[in-house]
Amino acid sequence: IESSCIPLIIEASAIIVKLNKKTNLYILGLYRPPADDKESFDLSLEKLSSIIDSWVTLNNIILIMGDFNVDGLVVSSKRNQLKELLTTFNIHRIDLPPTRITKESSSSIDICCVTTDFMNEIDVQVIDNGISDHAGQSCRLNLEISQKMPCTYSRRSLKPE
Repeated sequence: IESSCIPLIIEASAIIVKLNKKTNLYILGLYRPPADDKESFDLSLEKLSSIIDSWVTLNNIILIMGDFNVDGLVVSSKRNQLKELLTTFNIHRIDLPPTRITKESSSSIDICCVTTDFMNEIDVQVIDNGISDHAGQSCRLNLEISQKMPCTYSRRSLKPE
């Protein structure tokens, strides 16, 4: 994932949960700054595509959440491009109510997306947390886990070397 992150274009972090011998749940957290230029948006989609492409197999489940700064409430070329990219990987963006509300506007620029086959297994709530200009999102996936698996992890150091 680190190679797909570009400061001021797209930031990502992920965890992988092994559900059983054949299935992994990939949870991807994203941030894309609110840049309006087409070049940075296209690059962010390219990087998102490369991340997802490395995970797609028949049995894997992908959950994507974060602030992608593409309003789901407004028809736009950016919204259409994001939808087309996700559809390519059999992923669906869940329609959320406004997640960023100000005195001047309201928008749904935060995303929650899941592998289409699991749309009936997901429950997403938008929560006013009172500490940010964005509402929080709570996501629950109802999945069966066959057995407990050993836990392994890796991390990215943000400290300069």
